[in-house]
Amino acid sequence: MKIIILCAGSGKRLNIDKPKCLLKINGKTILYRTLSLLKKNKIKENQIYLALGYKNNIIVKNIKKTINYRINKDYKKTNMVFSLFNCLEENNIEDIVILYGDIYYSNEIIKKIINSKNKISTVIDKKWKNIWELKDNFIEDLETLKLRNNKIVNIGGKTNNLKNIDARYVGATRFSKNVTKFFYKYYSEKIKSVLKNEYLKIDMTKLLMIMIKQGFDVKYIAIKDFWFEFDNRKDLKLFNDNAGKLQNKESK
Repeated sequence: MKIIILCAGSGKRLNIDKPKCLLKINGKTILYRTLSLLKKNKIKENQIYLALGYKNNIIVKNIKKTINYRINKDYKKTNMVFSLFNCLEENNIEDIVILYGDIYYSNEIIKKIINSKNKISTVIDKKWKNIWELKDNFIEDLETLKLRNNKIVNIGGKTNNLKNIDARYVGATRFSKNVTKFFYKYYSEKIKSVLKNEYLKIDMTKLLMIMIKQGFDVKYIAIKDFWFEFDNRKDLKLFNDNAGKLQNKESK
């Protein structure tokens, strides 16, 4: 199994002049927390690949040499799926777990996604509004996510209608080896086609929707554990001021 952590984004909206994954929470970076949780779940350092981009040198000089990394030099013109693709090797395809470098995960989320046996699994939060309603203008940052028969049937479309949202995508996904092979071949072809620019800029929810349209079942893992996504300085203050309350509220 290969663990790919997407760390190419900047922290400009958080007013930090470094990659977003280096935001410190309780004195430790989000990336450090994720790496610690992976270690707790018996993941070896040589299984981990960091998908880097913005100011990658800051991360490289602060990680152990046993942790792998790949640099997306075109991070300004591409998106996270290209960074993911950049971490794969055609002749060395295996199961992959895809995590975001800037999401504050619980240990239970990491444990469940690592141990999933489905061909495609992704973590969702059905009680997402408990936290998101505390954010400023949360209605402007919503995406569709519809569930049916224990799988996701629609994801990633922009919406401001809460009826189109059965849960929130958490940003922890697992592909089996065969699914990863399919993705590698499919994406390789698309970024060489006339649709190149479109596919270079897709994000993970758009990728999952593509996989659904290609006939794959995207199974979900519904969690009640606390997690948090930081988009701006107000989110950081929200977390710092209410972390205990938020964790208690999310676990109910």
